[in-house]
Amino acid sequence: MNARRRCDACAPRRGRPGLALLECLIATVILAIAGVSLVVQLREALGVLDRVRRDDAELRQADQFLSKVRLWSRVELDARLGEREQGPYRLRVTRSMPRLYRLSLVDSGRTRVLLETTVYRPVEDDHAR
Repeated sequence: MNARRRCDACAPRRGRPGLALLECLIATVILAIAGVSLVVQLREALGVLDRVRRDDAELRQADQFLSKVRLWSRVELDARLGEREQGPYRLRVTRSMPRLYRLSLVDSGRTRVLLETTVYRPVEDDHAR
């Protein structure tokens, strides 16, 4: 009797016909769903990477422009107080105190501030002191 149990355990089971085919089909469907989701995630990651590269290039270009603006004299800054188009940007120049100017670069769509800084320009009377 003990020998018979071993044989029953080793012998292949005979189930309903076609069950193995159904299992293969289900496994294929699961793998296909996983593959499609992987492709979708990869495409989204590449899109994000592309946006990051564009934003980085835009910020580098804005920084180059703002570096030039930071060199403007007090007279040039006073002449440009307010907000105006400057190339692909909107430049906002405000004077918070007699010697401090706030420079803001806004993207052309006016949706976000790209860069912002404050510069010090002495009043001409300060040099005489």
